[in-house]
Amino acid sequence: MATIKHAALNLIKDIPDKASLKIKKKTAAWNDDYLFRAITRPWR
Repeated sequence: MATIKHAALNLIKDIPDKASLKIKKKTAAWNDDYLFRAITRPWR
């Protein structure tokens, strides 16, 4: 489980946003579009 959590945090940390990690996690949990962009990483 720790490996999955670490991978998920790395995806969220890579989002080019000025928000804190806490806000990014909350936004990904509530906003499906934000989560989809975090997973697909269109900025790379």
